[in-house]
Amino acid sequence: MPATGGSWISRTHIRQRVISRRFDDPFKLELMLKDIGIALAVAREAGIQMPLCEAGHPLRQAADRAQGPGASISEAGALG
Repeated sequence: MPATGGSWISRTHIRQRVISRRFDDPFKLELMLKDIGIALAVAREAGIQMPLCEAGHPLRQAADRAQGPGASISEAGALG
C-alpha cells in the first residue's frame, strides 16, 4: 500500500489544481470541515484520540476563513 506521498492526490490533484492554480474541483472546503468536525465529535464520544486530525482542523478552519464561502479543498492546499 503506498504512503500518502504516493497517493492519487499527490500524483494528480496537486499538479492539476494546486500547482496550476486551477481550483476547479467540486468538493468544497466547508463540507470537508463539516465531515472532520463530525469525525472528531464521534471520536471524542468514543474516547478515541485523533491528534493529527485535531492539529490540522484549526489550519483548515483558517483556510476556510481566508478563502471564503465556496472555496474548494485545493484552495486550502494553496495557502502557505
